[in-house]
Amino acid sequence: MKTLLVTFFSFGFYLISFAQEKPVYFFGDKIISDPKLATFYGVFGKLSGSNTYGLNVYDIYNNLVKSGTYIDETLTIPHGKFSYYSFIDIFNDRYGTDFLIKKTDRFLSEQGKFINGNKNGMWLTFYPDGKVRSIINYKNGFKHGESKLLDKDGNTMIVGIYKLDVKDSLWNYYQEGRIETYVNGAFQHKKYN
Repeated sequence: MKTLLVTFFSFGFYLISFAQEKPVYFFGDKIISDPKLATFYGVFGKLSGSNTYGLNVYDIYNNLVKSGTYIDETLTIPHGKFSYYSFIDIFNDRYGTDFLIKKTDRFLSEQGKFINGNKNGMWLTFYPDGKVRSIINYKNGFKHGESKLLDKDGNTMIVGIYKLDVKDSLWNYYQEGRIETYVNGAFQHKKYN
């Protein structure tokens, strides 16, 4: 009897959550109504016990492109954790690398949090092997705080401070042995170690 009740409630929950999901079609970033013109499609629905809507976006080959939540049903105000995915080959071509990961051609490329439509807190980008590529802090949609770029071995290449989207203070370019000084976005001077 216990097993029957668990099965019944599990199936009922599945039907309820499935019934709330809706398809959405995109041409680029724009929502469209004709699925034949879509370059991406998504599945979204209101999350139970929440006022947010979850969205997973896929390309036309069913590859997950992004996943996140919105506070509006029209999917215009991102709010919550977002994850973005990319092809390893595109990363290799863009950055002149040669990553090859067995059993996959895609990877988690970026992750962070939106609050009321603005990037907030720490955003991370990744190498195809899962190591952190960059750490950028945001405040109300502006780069704000320490930013760091790492090489594929985890060594810091560049580190500096943003203040409301402009460089501020010392920026260290470790591989070049260079330090640049900025005040409110204005370059002041540089020196070499």
